[in-house]
Amino acid sequence: MRVPLLQLESRPDDWSDWFRMQGIQGEMKNAGNLRDVDRFSMMITCAVQSLGAALLPSYLIENELKEGTLVCLLDARFSTERSYKIVSLQGAKDKSVDAFIAWMRNAVVNGRAPG
Repeated sequence: MRVPLLQLESRPDDWSDWFRMQGIQGEMKNAGNLRDVDRFSMMITCAVQSLGAALLPSYLIENELKEGTLVCLLDARFSTERSYKIVSLQGAKDKSVDAFIAWMRNAVVNGRAPG
């Protein structure tokens, strides 16, 4: 495989983990072809510009998939043990925070952001 693999600097094992989850064993032969970026938005831009293949949450690229500027190369799901915490200043909870939490739950449960 000669396509550069785009990965987040903060998630250096994502491609190795993805290959392992797909049953591809052994050392990652493409290791010299990894390209680190520091944000999902940068990874999306690089993928749109044909600079490599990226592992991205589908809810972040709904518009690009709909418009055809990005295509799913292989519909093989990738799950990790990583998690995020939603936090706010104590006592700052209001309707906008409730709406945001509901939106996030919907995105996680459905694998995409609500439209």
